[in-house]
Amino acid sequence: MKIEAGDLKADGKYEEALEKYSKAICAAPPSALLLANRGDTLFHLSRFQAAIKDCTAALEQNPDSAKALRIRGRCYKELGEFELARKDLSAAQTIDYTQEGGVVEDLKLVIEKCMEKEAKRAHERVQEEDRLREKAERIRKAREEQAKREAEEEEERSEEHTSELQS
Repeated sequence: MKIEAGDLKADGKYEEALEKYSKAICAAPPSALLLANRGDTLFHLSRFQAAIKDCTAALEQNPDSAKALRIRGRCYKELGEFELARKDLSAAQTIDYTQEGGVVEDLKLVIEKCMEKEAKRAHERVQEEDRLREKAERIRKAREEQAKREAEEEEERSEEHTSELQS
């Protein structure tokens, strides 16, 4: 079944390949490679969450599976989870560097997206810090004005009291 599934996948018959991979997984405890191959098939069917589950299961068996990391990273990229994609694609390239399948381009894209996201977060932090500084300044000024009013009122009361005593 594994061989048939691989042939079907190579021919682009992903639905049929998925069926064969699933039967092979049910027939015996699956290897990390078998799970990664089914994950790849699910990726090609745009079933990214299911592919992530298979690749995660493959990585539980073999944490150094570059194929499972690569597929899961590409799934994360498609789902817009760029930081997770960067982590997996970088790890995959560290384990087994390849330029095939657009992996290098995917990694460049997710790195750019992560940088954009980090720049946006940094800008938002600066804006929040500015907002907090302005708020603190308004509070400080309000307290100074309140203290000044209280001092003036106290001075008026003191002057009134002094006037009463002199009368």
